[in-house]
Amino acid sequence: VSQLPLKYTLTRHTKAINALAISSRGSMLLSGGNDSCIVIWNLSSGEMMQEISVPSAGFISCLAWVKLSDENEDAFVFGASDGNIHLYEQRKDTPLFNFSSITLANAGAVESLAWDSVHRRLASVGDGEVQVWKVGPDESFVSSINNTEKQPYIARSVHFCDDGVLVSYLESGFVFCYTIDTWGLKWKKKVNSCIGNTCLDGLNLLVSNLRDGVDKYALPTMHCTQSFHHTILKNVPLQIAVAREVGWIVVGGDNGFARIFDYQTGAFRGQLDHSTGMYDAVFA
Repeated sequence: VSQLPLKYTLTRHTKAINALAISSRGSMLLSGGNDSCIVIWNLSSGEMMQEISVPSAGFISCLAWVKLSDENEDAFVFGASDGNIHLYEQRKDTPLFNFSSITLANAGAVESLAWDSVHRRLASVGDGEVQVWKVGPDESFVSSINNTEKQPYIARSVHFCDDGVLVSYLESGFVFCYTIDTWGLKWKKKVNSCIGNTCLDGLNLLVSNLRDGVDKYALPTMHCTQSFHHTILKNVPLQIAVAREVGWIVVGGDNGFARIFDYQTGAFRGQLDHSTGMYDAVFA
């Protein structure tokens, strides 16, 4: 942790921050929260580049950077409590991001978004449903699957994996994998605990288990290969991030700090103090 001195304190949001996303080149950071605002930050200078306020959307629940075509500049999507996915793009010769489209994804909040950079498609989950979207000619999102089955659980997170879409369901312990081209259930597994949040790292799925820390499962067998134990004071989902270059796992906290574990050994390496209360959003 001594290798991570505080570089910047980025201050703008007036309410809790729910989601963070770093651009592919590592130059920009997105943050979104309960104040219905998305802020774009310059990570080189720590300066705010732009603030986008969308009070009609409700709280911002998830964010993802996307690349719509080889010619396009940077773009991002965010999901909100109104069930919509919003797309913003950076036009040529301007650093600002402009609104491009809005797509109704589901009746409840959009819980998670994932971008497939190979096939240029987006996955979303919310209200117990999963959707996969392709980019339409007007740069709106068009559903590429039909008749998805709504599950009686809260869909918490989504990832592209195992030639399909991986969906984890809050507290139920279920992980579903769906094939995309011919939509259907590929496999369904149940982990040994509840699911708070998940993070995909190659063929490993890291699960915040709402009980005693984080468990690592090998895909597709979902065999638990390692655990990273820590005390949980509140029954709330904690986000997970993997910092591969330094071999760390970063886990959000419920008492004002994030925890850092060694990825290989599982040893606790230290904590990043932040403030009192929840440390809800982490990204590496």
